[in-house]
Amino acid sequence: GPVHEIVRDTIVLGLLGPELDSLELLATLPSAMSTTIPIGDRVGFGAAGFSPRVLHATSGGCIFVSTADTSSIQIYTADGKYLTSFEGPGTPRAVSKEHLDSWVADRLRTVPADQQPVFRRALAGAAHADGLPYYHQMLTDPWGYIWLEEYSAPRGLGDRWYVLTQSGEV
Repeated sequence: GPVHEIVRDTIVLGLLGPELDSLELLATLPSAMSTTIPIGDRVGFGAAGFSPRVLHATSGGCIFVSTADTSSIQIYTADGKYLTSFEGPGTPRAVSKEHLDSWVADRLRTVPADQQPVFRRALAGAAHADGLPYYHQMLTDPWGYIWLEEYSAPRGLGDRWYVLTQSGEV
């Protein structure tokens, strides 16, 4: 796509047959956002800043799915039938200048000092999501609770976890 335009990638969530010869489609979901990034006289390609990703976990014969750019959690049976969905916890949070500055600084940690000015300009001009993802990680425990790690900029690792019942109660 054109420079500075975000492209929503798509992932397919499905079940492989026991002989790995068939795939039963569960869902087609928006995943990471990609963008082209101008780097000097070249154009790079990579994940847009604060790109959501698809999260999933299994428990008690159910598959729980979230695209992390919405608080919605979808529930499927193990054989791929849609059961229900519910709104998870968390509030929408817009990407701020502080988020962008910390994201750029984090990406520059591994770039050699002499190349940082070019990469800084490229990253500062790159497309990014308008809002932070809701969640960074989804897990289930042996008792069937769903654990959602809140997304925290710049790297996604949160310091707050929500623990939910399978019906969505916090």
